[in-house]
Amino acid sequence: MSTKYILRVVLAGVLFATIVCIAVGMCFYFPALNSLNTPDIGQEALEESASAMRLGMLIMIVGMTCLILSTLAFIGSVLIEKLAKNKN
Repeated sequence: MSTKYILRVVLAGVLFATIVCIAVGMCFYFPALNSLNTPDIGQEALEESASAMRLGMLIMIVGMTCLILSTLAFIGSVLIEKLAKNKN
């Protein structure tokens, strides 16, 4: 099995994990955001919502960072492959 196929399978796995990470972050963030719209929210519920929003945002930031890094790695692997073809 060639190295480029292994690299692409790994990058596809990272991309899938990134999408899952962003989706999980949204599952924390948006329900907490919607709960802030209730007019009679108590202080404890407000703190829990803020904590869930922070956690969701952190998970989404990690997911976006992984997405950017995996995209750069994929572009780099394609460029290295083209340079190797031009060299031969």
